[in-house]
Amino acid sequence: MVDEGNLDTITLKARDLAIDEVRVGQSNQILSASGGTYYPSHAAKRRAFSGFDVLSKLGMEQLVFNRQDESISTLTGGTVQVLLNGEPVSTKELSKLPPKQIQRVEYSDAPSALYPDAAGVLNVVVKRPETGGDFHGETTQPLMVKRNWIRSGVTLYFPHQMLQIGGFSQYSNYPGQIEFGEAEYRFPTGTVTRKVEPIPARYLAWDRHAELWYRWYNERRLSSLYHRYLMVAVGLHW
Repeated sequence: MVDEGNLDTITLKARDLAIDEVRVGQSNQILSASGGTYYPSHAAKRRAFSGFDVLSKLGMEQLVFNRQDESISTLTGGTVQVLLNGEPVSTKELSKLPPKQIQRVEYSDAPSALYPDAAGVLNVVVKRPETGGDFHGETTQPLMVKRNWIRSGVTLYFPHQMLQIGGFSQYSNYPGQIEFGEAEYRFPTGTVTRKVEPIPARYLAWDRHAELWYRWYNERRLSSLYHRYLMVAVGLHW
Protein backbone atom coordinates (compact mmCIF):
# COMPACT_ATOMS: atom_id res chain seq x y z
CA MET A 1 0.00 0.00 0.00
CA VAL A 2 1.32 3.46 -0.86
CA ASP A 3 0.67 6.34 1.53
CA GLU A 4 0.95 10.00 0.59
CA GLY A 5 4.56 11.07 0.88
CA ASN A 6 5.77 7.48 1.34
CA LEU A 7 6.75 5.38 -1.69
CA ASP A 8 7.20 1.65 -1.20
CA THR A 9 10.04 -0.12 -2.99
CA ILE A 10 8.97 -1.72 -6.28
CA THR A 11 11.06 -4.70 -7.41
CA LEU A 12 10.94 -5.96 -11.02
CA LYS A 13 11.77 -9.63 -11.59
CA ALA A 14 13.39 -10.89 -14.81
CA ARG A 15 11.39 -13.43 -16.77
CA ASP A 16 12.54 -15.44 -19.77
CA LEU A 17 10.10 -15.52 -22.67
CA ALA A 18 10.44 -17.99 -25.55
CA ILE A 19 9.60 -16.47 -28.93
CA ASP A 20 8.64 -19.02 -31.55
CA GLU A 21 8.97 -16.74 -34.56
CA VAL A 22 10.08 -13.19 -35.27
CA ARG A 23 9.78 -11.05 -38.40
CA VAL A 24 12.98 -9.28 -39.43
CA GLY A 25 12.20 -5.58 -39.87
CA GLN A 26 10.16 -4.82 -42.97
CA SER A 27 11.58 -7.80 -44.87
CA ASN A 28 9.68 -10.87 -45.99
CA GLN A 29 11.48 -13.15 -43.56
CA ILE A 30 10.04 -14.94 -40.53
CA LEU A 31 12.81 -16.62 -38.55
CA SER A 32 12.54 -19.32 -35.90
CA ALA A 33 14.97 -21.31 -33.78
CA SER A 34 15.15 -24.16 -36.30
CA GLY A 35 14.99 -22.22 -39.56
CA GLY A 36 12.69 -19.73 -41.20
CA THR A 37 10.01 -18.93 -43.77
CA TYR A 38 10.81 -16.66 -46.70
CA TYR A 39 8.35 -14.85 -48.97
CA PRO A 40 9.86 -13.64 -52.27
CA SER A 41 8.56 -10.27 -53.42
CA HIS A 42 6.81 -9.78 -56.74
CA ALA A 43 9.70 -7.61 -57.93
CA ALA A 44 12.24 -10.33 -57.08
CA LYS A 45 10.23 -12.93 -58.97
CA ARG A 46 9.97 -10.67 -62.01
CA ARG A 47 13.74 -10.16 -62.12
CA ALA A 48 14.55 -13.86 -61.67
CA PHE A 49 14.83 -16.24 -64.63
CA SER A 50 14.26 -19.50 -62.68
CA GLY A 51 13.08 -20.85 -59.35
CA PHE A 52 16.68 -21.61 -58.37
CA ASP A 53 17.56 -17.98 -59.00
CA VAL A 54 14.74 -16.84 -56.70
CA LEU A 55 15.91 -19.05 -53.84
CA SER A 56 19.55 -18.01 -54.18
CA LYS A 57 18.60 -14.34 -53.64
CA LEU A 58 16.29 -14.77 -50.63
CA GLY A 59 19.07 -14.09 -48.14
CA MET A 60 19.22 -17.57 -46.60
CA GLU A 61 22.65 -17.13 -45.04
CA GLN A 62 22.70 -20.66 -43.62
CA LEU A 63 22.72 -22.17 -47.13
CA VAL A 64 25.17 -22.18 -50.04
CA PHE A 65 23.74 -22.01 -53.58
CA ASN A 66 26.12 -23.20 -56.30
CA ARG A 67 24.91 -21.88 -59.64
CA GLN A 68 27.47 -23.89 -61.62
CA ASP A 69 26.09 -27.33 -60.75
CA GLU A 70 22.76 -26.09 -59.31
CA SER A 71 23.34 -27.63 -55.90
CA ILE A 72 22.32 -26.50 -52.41
CA SER A 73 24.26 -27.29 -49.25
CA THR A 74 24.72 -25.99 -45.71
CA LEU A 75 27.65 -23.84 -44.64
CA THR A 76 29.35 -26.96 -43.29
CA GLY A 77 28.87 -28.87 -46.56
CA GLY A 78 25.86 -30.91 -45.42
CA THR A 79 23.22 -32.07 -47.89
CA VAL A 80 19.86 -30.33 -48.15
CA GLN A 81 16.68 -32.22 -49.03
CA VAL A 82 14.55 -30.17 -51.41
CA LEU A 83 10.76 -30.54 -51.39
CA LEU A 84 8.20 -29.12 -53.79
CA ASN A 85 4.86 -28.78 -52.01
CA GLY A 86 6.12 -31.38 -49.55
CA GLU A 87 7.22 -33.81 -52.27
CA PRO A 88 10.93 -34.73 -52.64
CA VAL A 89 12.54 -33.40 -55.85
CA SER A 90 16.06 -32.74 -57.08
CA THR A 91 17.58 -29.27 -57.18
CA LYS A 92 17.52 -29.48 -60.98
CA GLU A 93 13.73 -29.14 -60.87
CA LEU A 94 14.06 -25.70 -59.29
CA SER A 95 15.72 -24.39 -62.45
CA LYS A 96 12.65 -25.38 -64.47
CA LEU A 97 10.23 -23.86 -61.95
CA PRO A 98 8.67 -20.55 -63.10
CA PRO A 99 9.53 -17.87 -60.50
CA LYS A 100 6.01 -16.43 -60.35
CA GLN A 101 4.61 -19.71 -59.00
CA ILE A 102 6.66 -19.58 -55.78
CA GLN A 103 4.52 -18.53 -52.80
CA ARG A 104 6.95 -19.10 -49.95
CA VAL A 105 10.06 -21.08 -49.01
CA GLU A 106 10.31 -22.97 -45.72
CA TYR A 107 13.65 -24.08 -44.31
CA SER A 108 14.40 -26.19 -41.23
CA ASP A 109 17.66 -27.61 -39.93
CA ALA A 110 15.98 -29.59 -37.15
CA PRO A 111 16.58 -33.37 -37.28
CA SER A 112 13.98 -35.10 -39.46
CA ALA A 113 12.92 -38.73 -39.17
CA LEU A 114 11.87 -38.75 -42.84
CA TYR A 115 15.26 -37.49 -44.06
CA PRO A 116 17.85 -38.57 -41.47
CA ASP A 117 20.80 -38.09 -43.85
CA ALA A 118 19.93 -34.46 -44.64
CA ALA A 119 21.40 -31.58 -42.66
CA GLY A 120 18.43 -29.43 -43.63
CA VAL A 121 15.07 -29.57 -45.38
CA LEU A 122 13.98 -26.90 -47.87
CA ASN A 123 10.30 -26.90 -48.86
CA VAL A 124 9.23 -24.71 -51.78
CA VAL A 125 5.50 -24.00 -51.73
CA VAL A 126 4.12 -23.21 -55.18
CA LYS A 127 0.70 -22.50 -56.61
CA ARG A 128 0.07 -24.26 -59.89
CA PRO A 129 -2.14 -22.47 -62.40
CA GLU A 130 -5.16 -24.37 -63.70
CA THR A 131 -4.51 -23.40 -67.31
CA GLY A 132 -1.88 -21.49 -69.23
CA GLY A 133 1.78 -21.84 -70.01
CA ASP A 134 5.29 -20.57 -69.37
CA PHE A 135 8.48 -20.33 -71.38
CA HIS A 136 11.94 -20.25 -69.84
CA GLY A 137 15.40 -20.06 -71.31
CA GLU A 138 18.95 -19.07 -70.44
CA THR A 139 22.39 -19.14 -72.02
CA THR A 140 25.98 -18.61 -70.88
CA GLN A 141 29.18 -17.72 -72.71
CA PRO A 142 32.48 -17.66 -70.74
CA LEU A 143 34.89 -14.88 -71.70
CA MET A 144 38.13 -16.88 -71.72
CA VAL A 145 36.96 -20.21 -73.17
CA LYS A 146 34.97 -20.92 -76.30
CA ARG A 147 32.27 -22.87 -74.54
CA ASN A 148 28.59 -22.07 -74.33
CA TRP A 149 25.40 -23.79 -73.31
CA ILE A 150 21.75 -23.06 -73.93
CA ARG A 151 18.79 -24.35 -71.97
CA SER A 152 15.15 -23.65 -72.72
CA GLY A 153 11.73 -25.19 -72.37
CA VAL A 154 8.00 -24.64 -72.35
CA THR A 155 5.48 -25.66 -69.71
CA LEU A 156 1.76 -26.16 -70.38
CA TYR A 157 -0.82 -26.35 -67.61
CA PHE A 158 -4.16 -28.12 -67.57
CA PRO A 159 -6.46 -28.82 -64.60
CA HIS A 160 -4.27 -30.87 -62.19
CA GLN A 161 -1.85 -31.67 -65.01
CA MET A 162 1.43 -30.29 -66.28
CA LEU A 163 3.31 -31.02 -69.51
CA GLN A 164 6.90 -29.83 -69.72
CA ILE A 165 9.14 -29.97 -72.78
CA GLY A 166 12.74 -28.89 -72.42
CA GLY A 167 16.12 -29.14 -74.05
CA PHE A 168 19.78 -28.56 -73.25
CA SER A 169 22.72 -28.04 -75.58
CA GLN A 170 26.39 -27.45 -74.76
CA TYR A 171 29.10 -26.77 -77.31
CA SER A 172 32.83 -26.70 -76.49
CA ASN A 173 35.69 -25.84 -78.86
CA TYR A 174 39.11 -24.86 -77.53
CA PRO A 175 42.77 -25.81 -78.18
CA GLY A 176 44.82 -28.21 -76.12
CA GLN A 177 47.49 -30.85 -76.54
CA ILE A 178 47.93 -34.60 -76.36
CA GLU A 179 50.80 -35.60 -74.12
CA PHE A 180 52.74 -38.86 -74.39
CA GLY A 181 55.27 -40.41 -72.08
CA GLU A 182 58.68 -41.67 -73.00
CA ALA A 183 59.04 -44.09 -75.92
CA GLU A 184 61.55 -46.95 -75.91
CA TYR A 185 63.24 -48.20 -79.08
CA ARG A 186 65.02 -51.56 -78.85
CA PHE A 187 68.09 -52.23 -81.01
CA PRO A 188 70.50 -55.18 -81.04
CA THR A 189 73.07 -52.99 -79.37
CA GLY A 190 70.70 -51.75 -76.66
CA THR A 191 67.60 -49.73 -75.83
CA VAL A 192 67.18 -46.05 -76.63
CA THR A 193 64.65 -43.97 -74.67
CA ARG A 194 63.26 -40.93 -76.37
CA LYS A 195 60.90 -38.34 -74.96
CA VAL A 196 57.92 -37.73 -77.23
CA GLU A 197 56.88 -34.10 -77.53
CA PRO A 198 53.20 -33.18 -77.01
CA ILE A 199 51.07 -32.99 -80.13
CA PRO A 200 48.82 -29.94 -80.57
CA ALA A 201 45.17 -30.91 -80.52
CA ARG A 202 41.74 -29.38 -80.20
CA TYR A 203 38.92 -30.32 -77.86
CA LEU A 204 35.55 -30.37 -79.59
CA ALA A 205 32.34 -31.62 -78.01
CA TRP A 206 28.62 -31.14 -78.45
CA ASP A 207 26.37 -32.52 -75.74
CA ARG A 208 22.61 -32.25 -76.00
CA HIS A 209 19.50 -33.83 -74.57
CA ALA A 210 15.74 -33.42 -74.72
CA GLU A 211 13.26 -33.99 -71.94
CA LEU A 212 9.53 -34.65 -71.81
CA TRP A 213 7.86 -34.45 -68.40
CA TYR A 214 4.21 -35.16 -67.62
CA ARG A 215 2.92 -34.63 -64.10
CA TRP A 216 -0.44 -35.13 -62.45
CA TYR A 217 -0.80 -33.51 -59.07
CA ASN A 218 -3.33 -33.12 -56.28
CA GLU A 219 -2.87 -29.93 -54.28
CA ARG A 220 -4.62 -31.28 -51.21
CA ARG A 221 -2.80 -34.58 -50.93
CA LEU A 222 0.54 -33.27 -52.21
CA SER A 223 0.93 -36.28 -54.47
CA SER A 224 1.86 -36.61 -58.12
CA LEU A 225 2.59 -39.04 -60.91
CA TYR A 226 5.02 -38.32 -63.70
CA HIS A 227 6.79 -39.88 -66.64
CA ARG A 228 10.15 -38.68 -67.87
CA TYR A 229 11.89 -39.35 -71.17
CA LEU A 230 15.55 -38.49 -71.55
CA MET A 231 17.71 -38.60 -74.67
CA VAL A 232 21.44 -38.01 -74.41
CA ALA A 233 23.99 -37.68 -77.21
CA VAL A 234 27.64 -38.23 -76.28
CA GLY A 235 30.12 -35.56 -77.33
CA LEU A 236 33.11 -36.16 -79.63
CA HIS A 237 36.70 -35.60 -78.51
CA TRP A 238 39.95 -35.49 -80.50
